[in-house]
Amino acid sequence: MLKIVIVDDELLERKALRKIIQDHLEQISIVGEASNGRIAIEAAEKTRPDLMLMDIKMPGIDGVEAVKQIRNIDPNIRFIMISAYDTFEYAKEVMRQGVKEYLLKPSPKQDLIAAIERVRDEIMTEKNSNQEIVKLKQQFDKALTLAQTKWVASLLYDQIQNIQFKDWSELLGFHVHAGYAVIFHFHAQENMIGSCYSTLKRIVKEKSSNEVIVGNMENGQVPVLFFTKEAMEKDKLQLNIRTIVHVFQQHVKNVTLYAGIGDAYPSAQDLSKSFHEAAIAVHALLANKKQQYGFAPKQVNPPLEGEAYQIEKQLMESIRQGDLTQALYYFSQLVSEHRRLEENVKRAEELFILAAHMLKELGIDYQRKDTFHDCHTNEALRQEAKHHLTQLVQFVHSWRNSYSKGVLVAAKEYIDAHYQDALSLEEVAEYSGLSPYYFSKIFKERLGISFIDYLTEVRLGHAKKALLNPKKSLKEICYLVGYKDPNYFSRVFKKHAGLSPSEYRKRAMP
Repeated sequence: MLKIVIVDDELLERKALRKIIQDHLEQISIVGEASNGRIAIEAAEKTRPDLMLMDIKMPGIDGVEAVKQIRNIDPNIRFIMISAYDTFEYAKEVMRQGVKEYLLKPSPKQDLIAAIERVRDEIMTEKNSNQEIVKLKQQFDKALTLAQTKWVASLLYDQIQNIQFKDWSELLGFHVHAGYAVIFHFHAQENMIGSCYSTLKRIVKEKSSNEVIVGNMENGQVPVLFFTKEAMEKDKLQLNIRTIVHVFQQHVKNVTLYAGIGDAYPSAQDLSKSFHEAAIAVHALLANKKQQYGFAPKQVNPPLEGEAYQIEKQLMESIRQGDLTQALYYFSQLVSEHRRLEENVKRAEELFILAAHMLKELGIDYQRKDTFHDCHTNEALRQEAKHHLTQLVQFVHSWRNSYSKGVLVAAKEYIDAHYQDALSLEEVAEYSGLSPYYFSKIFKERLGISFIDYLTEVRLGHAKKALLNPKKSLKEICYLVGYKDPNYFSRVFKKHAGLSPSEYRKRAMP
């Protein structure tokens, strides 16, 4: 509905304009009238019309001055100027104000109607364009948020290679000098944790002095990547996290927030190392409960450099894949007779902490409470550690081959029951109790088809059955199987079936 205000110092002229508009134009509402420029300005501020029919020559504030002041109030208001004076100076002055329509009194009825219709079409085109821009921005922001959380998971598990901070700068729109990882852990009853994520996410973005990307919450833990624009010492990193923890605790009283902090590195390739350090740190914080934030203790976090760090990554991947042979091979290289017992104990403890945390992020809840401090020789340590490693890998292997199958069966049943809804991978992953990243991965690995392709097959299968009923229209079937756009439904159907829905119906019907 287009809102119009009529401005003219002659009452009969205003009545004539109102009658023409009401008799010949639809979807237009006259929201006000004004007899002079001052009243017109007040009406514009009060009603915020889309269009004003403005007389130029009026007592007091004239039409030209009124337009100037109204544009300061709302620059989007359009004007059609009406004047009994056919002078170039008047026309030139209103054109300076951006007014494109200029009618002379008395104007033929058709000219007035045509001018209003031109302005109306221009306004509606602009509104539709603005709505589309807003919609596209919302979709982009949603897609960017989803992509960023997937980048967090991929980076932390070393599944994105050869990316540099300059690439992050270009992708995210801010300069990146260094980065570090923090793992936030909510310590509370399980039914209270769900509402904590959005609160933490808001506080992290509001209070952090750095640019951040917040990952998905898994089992009460949230990985966050912080990107600094300049070199930062540990005390500054810790101050930043302390502020976040403090503000969170002011808002949430019945949940204790812990934050393990990894070191800052000037290379994107070392973000996973920072994440490992954050995992060790949060484990230590939860073990002693003496403070809520901090870095990994030096005694349980010896530096991992060069080849040893690469072997550790290969070990974690072997555990994740449930490959015992490879896991034992890499473990033997990290915990060997060539190192002192104390060093091996620290290394073994660290590896199992990282492994348990990695599996937790993937949705696998593995708890190991044993330590290796009772081992008095390297050989005893290696045998005990290998025993636990074997149990861990066998647990993962069993989970991948039994529990994951059960999860996928349940996921398929959920898709089959809700295919007609606006299903998303995130929704089904949440129902399955897995992270979207890991759910997508095992869905494709186990079923040999991606989530979206499976959903499409289910929907088109039901569509083919519905097409056999001649009483159902193609549009009705489109909505029935979960699509919102009949044209898109037809394109998808033809791509998969080789025929359009109508062609398929003709061939299938006897």
